[in-house]
Amino acid sequence: MGREIKFKTVTVTVDVAGDAKRVSDSLPSGAKTITSLLEIHTPSTNSGAVYWGDENVDSTWIPRSADSTTSYSLGEPRTALGDWFDLRNIYVDAATSGDKVIIQYLEA
Repeated sequence: MGREIKFKTVTVTVDVAGDAKRVSDSLPSGAKTITSLLEIHTPSTNSGAVYWGDENVDSTWIPRSADSTTSYSLGEPRTALGDWFDLRNIYVDAATSGDKVIIQYLEA
């Protein structure tokens, strides 16, 4: 039997440039962190580049400019053959304090 898939969003604000923030720290308590689809958007109000990746992300990673969207899609989550993203393992950094990303993802 199938399950309902819900679209969710989370906004991650980098409080201090150069100090990467874990995406899951911006989620509400108890939120699911496993997803097979991510869209990461940088708002047009950002002043500088933002970067995302693992816990080592910093300004040497690929810079993403304001008002851009990047999508990542994988197989079905939590299956023997599928892959997934875990929002606990994705971090965001920024060149300017206060810049942010908006992440839309699927929650199963």
